Amino acid sequence: MTTITVLLCCWYFITKFQFSHAFSTSQSLLPTSYTHKMEQDGNLKLFVQNLEEATKDEETMSEKITLREYLNDPRGFHLGIAPAFFGFYAYFGALIPFDEDLKLLPSYKKDPSEHPKLLKALAGASAGAIVASFIAAGISPRNAADYACQFDLHSFADPPGFLGLFRGKEFENILQDCLDYERSEKHQNNFMIPNQIEDTFVPLAVTGFDISTMKPKVITYGNIAKAARASASFPGLFQPVIIHDVEAQKKNRSIPSSILIDGGVGDPFGLHGLFSLSTSYESETLPNRIVNLTLGKDKNKMRNTLYVSPSQLEAKIGARIDSLVTINLINTSQCGPGNMENGPKVVEACREAVLSSLDKPMAEGIENGHYELNIDVSMNQ
Repeated sequence: MTTITVLLCCWYFITKFQFSHAFSTSQSLLPTSYTHKMEQDGNLKLFVQNLEEATKDEETMSEKITLREYLNDPRGFHLGIAPAFFGFYAYFGALIPFDEDLKLLPSYKKDPSEHPKLLKALAGASAGAIVASFIAAGISPRNAADYACQFDLHSFADPPGFLGLFRGKEFENILQDCLDYERSEKHQNNFMIPNQIEDTFVPLAVTGFDISTMKPKVITYGNIAKAARASASFPGLFQPVIIHDVEAQKKNRSIPSSILIDGGVGDPFGLHGLFSLSTSYESETLPNRIVNLTLGKDKNKMRNTLYVSPSQLEAKIGARIDSLVTINLINTSQCGPGNMENGPKVVEACREAVLSSLDKPMAEGIENGHYELNIDVSMNQ
């Protein structure tokens, strides 16, 4: 009899422990507000009701939206373009549908100042800075891509550089020549492609990394070609670029010039400039609806390091981010200095891939308010 009693007691406590553990695990899957209320009431019926409400909330948040619908929303969007080693081919190709099909970029109109203004601001780092600069200046992504595809390594090789293989001046000249050529072509339409960042048709900011302070440096004024070159000065390939902070030096002459290398060192998503612009321009440039164009390899690897979340951005700027869309171009061909001949096919493959993805529902991202559009370009190459 004693043995049976002991076994029954053991069974009772084990069963109670398992139920309590399962119950507490279920609680941990709920938002904090639900678990707190359930603990107060201690009511199993309320627990079930709250679980059903949480499920409904998740279903509501997971309503599918396409990229076309998001971009055409009258509230507009802010575009940040991530760093990618010689990724401007892919980015120009990806943005051609934004221009020719969605008609969202300033280059669509004969006069870029008349574009629909759904694109509120542009920012980027490294290759993303080059692309953002040309788009903001009113150059169409197709024209920019055609221009970029004319060059190879020998076109900008100007050794030796200081702390880099090349000086980078020839690279800057190529960027400036594109602006000058487009300016001469557009002159007949009674508007000018700007030379300065502060004159672009869409507010623009590009990020470099200042090795004198070891901090990111956002550039919002000055020569477009030089700023883009500075942001894209890949360490070891190009020597650092000195940018004179003229406005700051007017206030304080002791402020030194910035010594910049590739902006991707401190701005891995190309978004820093959007937050800087929000304090420099009118309130409509507050980046509450953001599109982040990135270049990746595999959507299933290192997911949490490939994407940034709305809550992380909110913590950085201290303002609400309504939504964030990550467009991740996956499996593009290499287009580094030794593979620039791949540029034309990468441009076309990215154009076709993005065009075919405009009306596909975007996936839920890493948290509420984040959407993912992972586009495998390999099928179009």
